[in-house]
Amino acid sequence: MKQNTFVVSLISTKEKLHKFYQDKHRVITPILRFLLSLAVLFILKEMFPFGAIVDKTWCLVAISVIQAFLPLSFLYYIGSIFIIYNLWQVSFDLSIGFLVFVIVCVICYFRIDSRYTYLALVVPALFYLKVGIVIPAVLAVAIGFHALVPTLAGVVLYYFYVTLLEVVPILKGAEVSGMGAGVMYAANSIIKNQTFFIVVVASALTIILTSLLNRMFNERAWLISGALGSAIMAFTVMAGSLYYKVNIPIWNVLIEMAVSFVLCLIFNLFRGIGDVSRIEKTVFEDDEYIYYVKAVPKVKVSQSDRNVKIINEKIPTEIMDEAEETFEMDDEILEMDTWDSSLENDEFDEIEEDSSNDMFENPEENIEENK
Repeated sequence: MKQNTFVVSLISTKEKLHKFYQDKHRVITPILRFLLSLAVLFILKEMFPFGAIVDKTWCLVAISVIQAFLPLSFLYYIGSIFIIYNLWQVSFDLSIGFLVFVIVCVICYFRIDSRYTYLALVVPALFYLKVGIVIPAVLAVAIGFHALVPTLAGVVLYYFYVTLLEVVPILKGAEVSGMGAGVMYAANSIIKNQTFFIVVVASALTIILTSLLNRMFNERAWLISGALGSAIMAFTVMAGSLYYKVNIPIWNVLIEMAVSFVLCLIFNLFRGIGDVSRIEKTVFEDDEYIYYVKAVPKVKVSQSDRNVKIINEKIPTEIMDEAEETFEMDDEILEMDTWDSSLENDEFDEIEEDSSNDMFENPEENIEENK
């Protein structure tokens, strides 16, 4: 009984939050975009110092304010421009190499599906905060296969930053010379980085398998995909660290796996599953067909919280006055028609009575007139 009460209260809270967001989405959405943009730009500023002009706080705040009213794909392009500007100050070939990477991503994927380009900057920001293992399973549950390319692009960008920590001192020390030497050294460092290989493989497997599990025709597919997706990411990372003998703290990985699973549950709840105990899926067959049936209850939990909207309050007073005048005119016309018709009937009855009386009073005169 306590469990059912908790589930009911949880779903009721979800519906109230949905209602609040629907009523205030024109204000909430720009605020969320502003906060996301500001957080990502500040983290990127720590990863890639943008320079004396862009490094100012007011500049990042102004860009975030503009971003609040633009699609989130704008964040990817403006962040890429800042990174290229930073690399230009360090090495010309590094900036050109990163520009080629951005162009390849745009041509191959982001030009086709630009809805999730911002993930290419959000993912490295989360890896910089040491919580990158949490994100692949959550993105697979929330977005599906569309999150694969932006996530992998974000992983590449993060380990490109890690490589720059080694490459920049070498370039400044003039130990590497020649056009393109910085790009070649950075590329070799990324490829030889075993942690990069582990994270890329784990992220790709997690997103693909979790998306497949989430599409599975099963009543608990949302629960299975979140649990197994988080476990796949964690155990792939741990297996890779043991195989390549890379020092990755196991306890941190397990904690991030638990956080990932909780976030998957929260997202599934707010995506609109409703009372998960009432949704039923079944498969049965006869001699000719196989039937896949999904039964979802129509009854909402918070039936007591009914909202009655008075439409008249939203109608302008001028329209209401015109409507009232029209109704009054119609009533007057209806009354006049009724009165006239009744009058005509009374007059007709009187004429008919007079004629009938005349016929009975002077029958001889009437006969002669007819002749």
